[in-house]
Amino acid sequence: MKQKYRKALIGVLVLALVLFQTGPGLTWITEGMCKKASAKPAELSESQSLNVTEQAAEKDTITNEENTIQYLIRTEDRETYRQVYDKYGEELTEDYAEQEGLKDSLLLTADLSQEEAASLRKMEGVTVERDVILRGSSEGEELLDEEEQKAYQEAVLKTVEEKWDVLAVHGENVPASGAGIRVAVMDSGQDTIGDIAYRGYENLLDPEGDPAGEDMTGHGTAVASIIASGQYGRGTIGILEKDTPVQLFSVKVLDGENEAPVSRIVAGIQWCIDQDINIINMSFGTPYYSAILEDAIREAEKAGILMIAAVGNGGERGQGVEYPAAFEEVLGVGSVNEKMEHSIFSSTGEQVELSAPGENVPVSIYWDFLTVDSGTSYAAPHVTAIAALLWSRDESKDSRFIRGLLDKSARSLGEPEEYGYGLVDYRYADRMYEEYERVY
Repeated sequence: MKQKYRKALIGVLVLALVLFQTGPGLTWITEGMCKKASAKPAELSESQSLNVTEQAAEKDTITNEENTIQYLIRTEDRETYRQVYDKYGEELTEDYAEQEGLKDSLLLTADLSQEEAASLRKMEGVTVERDVILRGSSEGEELLDEEEQKAYQEAVLKTVEEKWDVLAVHGENVPASGAGIRVAVMDSGQDTIGDIAYRGYENLLDPEGDPAGEDMTGHGTAVASIIASGQYGRGTIGILEKDTPVQLFSVKVLDGENEAPVSRIVAGIQWCIDQDINIINMSFGTPYYSAILEDAIREAEKAGILMIAAVGNGGERGQGVEYPAAFEEVLGVGSVNEKMEHSIFSSTGEQVELSAPGENVPVSIYWDFLTVDSGTSYAAPHVTAIAALLWSRDESKDSRFIRGLLDKSARSLGEPEEYGYGLVDYRYADRMYEEYERVY
């Protein structure tokens, strides 16, 4: 849901408050809105190497009125960083000025012409990429006919009666142990008047503004509602129960269009490293490879962070797994429906590691209203929550142990390129924990 819909929805939400009160939560039924596949990503020729130097399509890059392009620049040492800064200081972007994490990582963002970028690439110790855009991995919106509207409403009402996705992964009524595992949801922020409790916030869109950051799309709030239950029984029932010792952090990187440049994602990952985060949930992606993003991912892996990401929604178009899920260091999650069948929209490839419910999944959005949504965005947080539960048994375990346990305990569903090792399953993982511990 994009920013432009928010004001229009206020009337609908208020009406829903009156008409559809159901227990402690609220059911949101919006006529004429459902989820459809997102826009087609840029196609690359076989001769291209899926990098973001000059290959990103116009819609996937940031341009300005001077017909320059926003580039992300990596330098190998402080001296080279200073040389680039001195030469291109006037072209540095506003994002760069606000992101301390970029400076600490010897990264810069600048508005350059393609000629300037080509010249800068010749400088030793410098990597230059277009600051390509990553997008949230939920489905888009489309008007429905009368029959489809009825089916959609029935699906929403069903969420009040049963939480099929939580039951499917055997994540119901599971208390976390004593260890305070730290989980970061890197997304569009959170609804600050919602029911989910957070240990901390970071707003990378506006570092000088409200740290919590207003969720202008509902995407981040929906993702978090799958991970954690509300403190007062409003909204959906997430996998982590209320008063869990697991600590949830909101890192706002996506804007009102559910988009973020690579530079902001890198800054978010660096923040997670600095804050000793254990698990990062990333429900977004891009079809373009970025060496600078890969470096950040590798640093997070070295820091012992378990990274879990949506594989993307390009399945119907034959698109492979998106980045960051396609990186070896990241656990990529695909989507299944209520019948445990591969979701047609879920991207496929050898980088799919696990599957989880991601089609018609009950989620909470603004003011703890309930709805259903689809996309690999909502598959990933199921794995994130179960990983946190397992890790809370013994905080001294490392991320590789938890990742291996998740893979080993998954329920096989079919072809690995569609399902990976299979469906994530808390109950089986919990039962085989000690056995896996002995052989690890």
